[in-house]
Amino acid sequence: MKRAGHRDAGPPSIFGSLGHWTWCVAVAVVLLTPLFVSPSGNDAFRLPKEILFRAGGILIVLLWSIRLIWRGDVFLEELRSRSSTLFLVGAIVVWTLITSLTSLNGRLSVLSAIWVVSAVLLFLVIEGGAVDRSPALLGIGFIPALLNAVLVILQGARIWNPFIPDELLFTPTGQRITAFHGTIGFLGNSNDVGTYLLPSFICGLAASLTIRKGRMIWIFLTVAVFGGLVVAQAFASYVALGAALVAFAFVSPTRVRVALLSTLGVLALAAVTVRSPIRDRIFAIREMIHTREFNEIVSGRLLGTMTAWEMFKAHPILGTGPGAYGFEFFPYALAERQRFPNLLRGDGVLQNFGEAHNDHLQVLATTGIPGYALMIAAMIALARTSFHDADSDDERVQFTRLGSFPLAVGFAVSALAQFPLELTAALTAYVFFAAVCIAWSRQRPERSSSSIASRQPLA
Repeated sequence: MKRAGHRDAGPPSIFGSLGHWTWCVAVAVVLLTPLFVSPSGNDAFRLPKEILFRAGGILIVLLWSIRLIWRGDVFLEELRSRSSTLFLVGAIVVWTLITSLTSLNGRLSVLSAIWVVSAVLLFLVIEGGAVDRSPALLGIGFIPALLNAVLVILQGARIWNPFIPDELLFTPTGQRITAFHGTIGFLGNSNDVGTYLLPSFICGLAASLTIRKGRMIWIFLTVAVFGGLVVAQAFASYVALGAALVAFAFVSPTRVRVALLSTLGVLALAAVTVRSPIRDRIFAIREMIHTREFNEIVSGRLLGTMTAWEMFKAHPILGTGPGAYGFEFFPYALAERQRFPNLLRGDGVLQNFGEAHNDHLQVLATTGIPGYALMIAAMIALARTSFHDADSDDERVQFTRLGSFPLAVGFAVSALAQFPLELTAALTAYVFFAAVCIAWSRQRPERSSSSIASRQPLA
């Protein structure tokens, strides 16, 4: 993906090199974060990814600081001219810093603020660098998704599992546990797998329908990722996938819309008629609704959701502070158990929730109404790129118009039962694909290849 033009001597070449290395850091974060594990650590999966993600953010800050000192006027002009979402992401950072200063636990909020800033910087670098790059750029997001999907399939088929010894896959009676517990990929949890693979599948489907060069490769990647989603057996991800496909049909051409809705209908019928873990789960949920076992419907996570709502009611404007949900959990949980003993009945053990398992309510609880409004605004900013009234033969524009709205819907529904904003791998995937969609939505048919080649990346 070369750009035309010669490299000038002196400061401009050094300035450009810093931009190149910033782009390399962002690409490395997207590629490596979903695969990074530390088998010997107490937390082999999530913590190493969080450390790598924050380290990437710190490196970007360092490189951008050097660029700002070296050629601040040029750098600031790039920011103003290349990032149409700079105001929104800037507001997210500012509100995160404000709520961190007013947090009920400042130390935890500092770590969360670094997390948010890292995500924003990653978004800005990818968005700026993606504008003039070819559709092959999508491969950066698909490579780790493919590797995770393949490993999940191997684990589900019990061919190879590098993280769980065979003796842990057997019950005391000698029978294997369900495949759900073993299909963890490089992520450590089947629900994490489903949450992470969802955006890759959505964008893979969009790429398969819009990008002609290497179409069979995009189809293969999409099918492989879908296989990982199916084998992971993360029910919440199936629901989010169904909602995303309905959204996909809404923005698709008529023939694609008919095919998608017909396929969804067949799959829905099969889900309730063909004996499978999905059918068993659906019937179990129906029975739990009749017996009013609402906590069991959400696998015992209702307490986390209810405490998040109570936190929001107590701190509606500033919230408890970013990252402070787990710190504030127990007092609210004890009160909820006393208020609703039948609803939250279980084995009598009060579990600790570090996350609410609902990012909508957790963002409300930790950053208040303004923080949640910014989250909704970000989803709208992504979704609206599917409805830009601009005819273009550019495959990147077509990809964006087909993929952005389903990506936003998939995230919104997934965040009702999961916490993609807190899962490093899932957050990285959403940030990458959203940044690419936003960048490519700015393509215009009248732009020539020479004008594209002459521009320098924000990265």
